[in-house]
Amino acid sequence: MNENSNISFEILSDKGYSFETDNALKSLIQNEERLSIVILNEEIAYYKSIFHVITAVLYAFVAFIGIFAIVNLINTIITNALSRKKEIGIMQAVGLDKKQFRLMLRVEHGVMLIGSFAISLLIGGYGGYKLCNIISNIGGLSFVQYQFPIWQIAVYFMLIVAVQFTLTAFLDRSMSKQSVVERIYQI
Repeated sequence: MNENSNISFEILSDKGYSFETDNALKSLIQNEERLSIVILNEEIAYYKSIFHVITAVLYAFVAFIGIFAIVNLINTIITNALSRKKEIGIMQAVGLDKKQFRLMLRVEHGVMLIGSFAISLLIGGYGGYKLCNIISNIGGLSFVQYQFPIWQIAVYFMLIVAVQFTLTAFLDRSMSKQSVVERIYQI
């Protein structure tokens, strides 16, 4: 044949591989414009850096969604408590004491927190699993495997529990500053 039909050659080195091998191969082709060399270790390092950037961007996106969810939780709890000031004032007028009021707030907020967390965990976990399966079926991405993010979920759960307890204490103090009559008539 007049033309070389080889597109590429693969050179495998044994356990004695060193950077001298790379340098020797590079010096062999340095004057050839049509030839180039791709070193597997350099490619691996390059793609690892790309995946680190992609991972950082995805974690930033997830953090943004988490912050948005926490702000939404705060808004829901405060709006719920403020819209029920009159109801709570009436309940205190007929005998609800501070201890019962705190317990009521904790239970209500806990049910809301656990319910929303369970739903988001089920939907998010299933969605993440399906997304990883779809991505792993794309050519060259078969290494993508779903791994349940237990530590990230544990940190997020502790964070929203802390927010819930802080808000409950804040609402308790805030409502304690008003008298029962002020809350009933919302003066």
